[in-house]
This record gives sequence, structure tokens and C-alpha cells, in this order.
Amino acid sequence: MVTAKCNKCGGSADGKTMQEARDRLNHAIGLSRGIKCGDNYGCVVEVKTKKPVEKPKVTTEEKPKIETVEKPITSKPESSKSTTKKSKYF
Repeated sequence: MVTAKCNKCGGSADGKTMQEARDRLNHAIGLSRGIKCGDNYGCVVEVKTKKPVEKPKVTTEEKPKIETVEKPITSKPESSKSTTKKSKYF
């Protein structure tokens, strides 16, 4: 895949060949602003595209499983109710 770009108007297009990319390039923006650009003026150049970077494979290590320890069930001691009543005034 080839990318062609016009240096004056900033338009760009993609194509299978350089000629196809030049044919698809739209210079209407530059021409509407009065910029003389196009294939005839030698402004169209091929843009070098970077090859896609391959991502390294990430290996995931299994984490050790955490075992939970159950707490022993303790029974609550029965509360001993006192039979003596306390006075309001003391």
C-alpha cells in the first residue's frame, strides 16, 4: 500500500500503486485557496509508512491461590442477669 501526499495543500490518498494514489489525491482544498498544487507542479511525494509493530506475547503466570481459614465458631456465654435491682438514686 502506497500513500501519496501533496506538500503544498496537505492532501493525501492511499492506493495499491503510486499512480493510483496520485489519481485519488484531491487537490480541491488547495485550489480553492488559490494554492497552485498538483501532480503538474511536482508537489506530490510518496510518504513512507512505518511497518506495524508486532506486540510481544505476554505470558501470564498463574498466581498462587490463597486459601481462606475458617474461624472457629465460639458460642456466646449466656449473660447472667442479676436479680437485684439497682436503685435510681445510687
